[in-house]
Amino acid sequence: MVRTAVCDLLDIEHPIALGGMGSATSPALVAAVSKAGGLGALGCHYLSPAQINERTTAIRLETNKPFGLNFLTFDTREDSFAAALELRPAVMQFAWARPDQDLKAYSDRAHDAGSKVTYMAGTVSEAARAAKAGVDIIIAQGTEGGGHVGWMGNMPLIPSVPWRRDGRQTRRRRDVLLRVLLSSDMGGSFFAALRMSKNLEASLRLPVVTP
Repeated sequence: MVRTAVCDLLDIEHPIALGGMGSATSPALVAAVSKAGGLGALGCHYLSPAQINERTTAIRLETNKPFGLNFLTFDTREDSFAAALELRPAVMQFAWARPDQDLKAYSDRAHDAGSKVTYMAGTVSEAARAAKAGVDIIIAQGTEGGGHVGWMGNMPLIPSVPWRRDGRQTRRRRDVLLRVLLSSDMGGSFFAALRMSKNLEASLRLPVVTP
């Protein structure tokens, strides 16, 4: 069994996380991933406060394992975000903040609610911005992650992101390798084709490319 520092931080068994995928996840899928030992994530994009409360309640009826509530920050509704904070999820997840948004304010409010905070960054500058905002985990996502987060691939992105080890910032190659080994994998596409996904029909219509 592979266990990493992310497992300890998020209190999960396996370093596997479900992507929020906007609002394409379902309570059944979130609960299934969390019950299996990973980190489930409920995409809250465009959900009303009532919908967030209803779906979070449904997840908690299925499992008491940790899961996240995921927001695309550039278009987050204040009433929906406030409702999510009242639910005090184990993890609050953010991505795609506008340049004018105060990412630290989101991070601080989530921490005040008792949540760990993750931020998905597709560039080195976004990762540095998230680190300055005080998030707990930076998800470095290259263009392979859905093809809609930028042009830099994972291989050049991950070693370019400065990070801290024992309180000291480093970019040494050995430490970057250690960071990769002590991290986790977040997936969306391979979960999207499961019967519990709201995107099942669309996923099944995708062309299959073989070598």
